[in-house]
Amino acid sequence: MMVYSVGVHICELHDNKGGDTMAKQKIVYDYSRLKGRIREIFNTQEAFALAVGLSERSLSLKLSSARGWKQDQIMKAIEVLGLTEEDIQPYFFTIKVQRCEL
Repeated sequence: MMVYSVGVHICELHDNKGGDTMAKQKIVYDYSRLKGRIREIFNTQEAFALAVGLSERSLSLKLSSARGWKQDQIMKAIEVLGLTEEDIQPYFFTIKVQRCEL
């Protein structure tokens, strides 16, 4: 059986009879576009973190999908990166598709 999970939510796969949970997968977001924009505008993640009021560690956790973004953090980020609200989805909510075999 193949499972494709869409990358900080937990997805569960149940057998066809609604029984036991077969697998759990953490949703991981693809922040490559956001990281590119950060490099383009700020050169470093450190400078961007300071501009949005985050520690480097907190930013690193967010960019690795280990921690989620708060709404006010997203709004501050798009402001300092010169983006619009229409850019929120592609920059912050593009999901990495992961394949796992059961």
